[in-house]
Amino acid sequence: MISIVRGSVSDSYLTNAGFKPGINLDLTSDPGSSPRKLVAGRVDFILQTEYTASERMKELGYDYSILRKVIEVKEIDNRRACMAFSLKTDKSLVQRVQSSLDKYNKLHGES
Repeated sequence: MISIVRGSVSDSYLTNAGFKPGINLDLTSDPGSSPRKLVAGRVDFILQTEYTASERMKELGYDYSILRKVIEVKEIDNRRACMAFSLKTDKSLVQRVQSSLDKYNKLHGES
């Protein structure tokens, strides 16, 4: 069983691929529910970005390293996320965020 958030891009992707709620899809409205169910052994997989999974695990008090990426799904959405700052944002904050993003991307092989 794969746990995903109802109405998400993952929901549309898997439903269009023939997965069925209650049969091989566990739909939830709570984004933190999927990782909780995975850790508890109530579902077999979750479909989230690495960042989202990492943040959810942190919120739950678990180390992200207990998860194992088994399938990378690249066809879901070819859009990339971006950040926008106000022109009034302190330049040192923008630099700190950029530095953190650069470190994350280097660690995770993103460009």
